[in-house]
Amino acid sequence: MGEFDIVDVCAARKRDNNGKECDITKFEMKMHHPVREDLLRYLQSNLQQNLQNNTQELKAI
Repeated sequence: MGEFDIVDVCAARKRDNNGKECDITKFEMKMHHPVREDLLRYLQSNLQQNLQNNTQELKAI
């Protein structure tokens, strides 16, 4: 996607596919150049799909 600078970093936890809590690192970045529009749409569509899947999994629990 290109070069970027890290703006912020923080520790977090997330459930894996088996429901086990795992340590992760979240970070915010600033891109040196804009991401191509088609690539940005693709990434956003995957994010939207993951959010919908996670919501459905939570409702099942």
